[in-house]
Amino acid sequence: MKSTKSRVFTYMLILTLIFSLSIPGLAAGAEPSKGEKKKSQKIEADIIYYNGDIVTVDKNMSSAEAVAVVGNEIVAVGKMGDIMPLSGKNTKKINLQGKTMLPGFYDAHSHFLSTGISLLTSVQLQSPPIGTIKNMDQLLAALSERAKTIKPGEWIIGRGYDDGGLEEGRHPTREDLDKVSTEIPIVITHFSGHNSVVNSKALEIGGITKDTPNPSGSEIGHFADGSPNGQLWELNAMKMVSDHIPPVTQQQRLEAIALVSDIYAAKGVTTANDGAGSDFELFKKALDNNYLKIRSTLWFGSVDAAKKAYDQFGGKEVRGKNQYYKDLVVLNGVKYFQDGSPQLRTAHLTDPYFTTGEYPEDWVAYPTYTQEELNEKIIETHQAGFNQIYVHTNGDAAIDALINAYEEVRKPEYRQPAKPSDLRHTLIHTQFSREDQFDRMKDLGLIPSFLMHHAYYLGDRHMAEYFGPERSYRMSATKDAANRDLPFTLHCDTPVFPQDPLHIMWGAVNRLSFTGQEIFTENYKEGTKYRSVDQRITPEQALRGITINAAYQDAEENITGSIEVGKRADFVILAENPLKVDKMHIKDIKVLETIVGGKTVFKDDSKNKDKDKKQK
Repeated sequence: MKSTKSRVFTYMLILTLIFSLSIPGLAAGAEPSKGEKKKSQKIEADIIYYNGDIVTVDKNMSSAEAVAVVGNEIVAVGKMGDIMPLSGKNTKKINLQGKTMLPGFYDAHSHFLSTGISLLTSVQLQSPPIGTIKNMDQLLAALSERAKTIKPGEWIIGRGYDDGGLEEGRHPTREDLDKVSTEIPIVITHFSGHNSVVNSKALEIGGITKDTPNPSGSEIGHFADGSPNGQLWELNAMKMVSDHIPPVTQQQRLEAIALVSDIYAAKGVTTANDGAGSDFELFKKALDNNYLKIRSTLWFGSVDAAKKAYDQFGGKEVRGKNQYYKDLVVLNGVKYFQDGSPQLRTAHLTDPYFTTGEYPEDWVAYPTYTQEELNEKIIETHQAGFNQIYVHTNGDAAIDALINAYEEVRKPEYRQPAKPSDLRHTLIHTQFSREDQFDRMKDLGLIPSFLMHHAYYLGDRHMAEYFGPERSYRMSATKDAANRDLPFTLHCDTPVFPQDPLHIMWGAVNRLSFTGQEIFTENYKEGTKYRSVDQRITPEQALRGITINAAYQDAEENITGSIEVGKRADFVILAENPLKVDKMHIKDIKVLETIVGGKTVFKDDSKNKDKDKKQK
């Protein structure tokens, strides 16, 4: 009997050993993984946010009662009873007092640095509802005020004029600007950023005469007598003069970054985008010297510029992934342009504009590159190792060309990524599209990013002048993207339009112009070229477009874009929940606090200011 017990004991011991060796992490000498260590060790949170309406924007759009943070990372999300025991004697407990916490807003596309430079150095010429300039006299008066303080060698630079917002309903010419000065060079840029007007002095400096040929993908404007009228259409023509403008000093550029950091943070943005021709060395210096306060993704304007930046982190093998400088500056890809601006009638279309203005009746505008040239650009960028490519496309002809190029580069003779989803190929703006194009986007795994402010600020004009009702109902066709489960994003394109994520969320949900006109149809005309479903989407879908989908677009979905364990502690605290308020109220919700990596970068102090006013 004794020997039987002994045999049973021995047998059970062997089974136990075999069982233990079969479980990862329990075998002799095995080190527990990082995750297992976290589970086995008691976490003491640095910060716990609790008693709020916390919307995680995870795959289920879950809610939570509390969030714990250690350093700049989220370590726990869940119920109060599970999170509060993670507090220690040094834990900062923040009572949200019923306010709403969301993941910080992620800017899918804007021009971060140039926004700051414009505000610091340029005369602001915007018309209502953004600015105050209503006619040509007011525009010239604003420029004349700057002329009074100009120093020798300086230029007068203006930003944001709007021909459609002026009572005269036209673009200025050199003759208008010459009324301000014929000795000081003057350059003013349209709010779209795709046209500038210069005076005679600036034309002289740029060497532009009646005999100067149009540069590629651009046009020089002329009076009836053939002399240049000062209007420069699209980037290559604009550069003929802008390349001569005295450069902004590095100190001004740093101050511009500080200024625009504050502006974006006040709107709840925790990751901004510098969406063309980024300067990596400048952003490093801005971060090192505390000018940069929020995260910034950098898009480079050429393969060579991108290589120069990425190769500081290694060779070709690092180019397929984001590279980080101190976690806040993100090398994020390459950006190109394939057409111009809808409101300037330079977006490339397959059918003529609704009204063509000064252009011929068959005017469809022009592409930046031929199909062959665009294919070469995309192939060159892809073969150099870059997985993230962004291209400005407003018109449906430009969208066709880009989809063709993205399809070409997926052929087996070109570089193959580890998995197809590693390619984050994005169409920036995607304004005037067709339904069939979204089927192709779905097949190829492309990402449409919509300039959602268009419907609000320009919807009336697009309906009446540029595109007519049928095509205007389709502008920023978010529902087409949602119906195909495309991870679409929403953006402001600042400084073209103000940086305001809640406003573009409101715009995607309601699709109303600033005069209240509906920019949608409920009449689906099957079989027609520009057929459209009702393009309004739900608040939940729109919220994803400014958080997790935007992070996915930039290959950061594993580290930001939602409130989940292991992700960055980037949050925005709002006075109300945009998923619960009346849909018309979304744009009016107040941003109370913006947090980047667990640190507050903006906090609303309007209540304290009101108290001070009352006391005084």
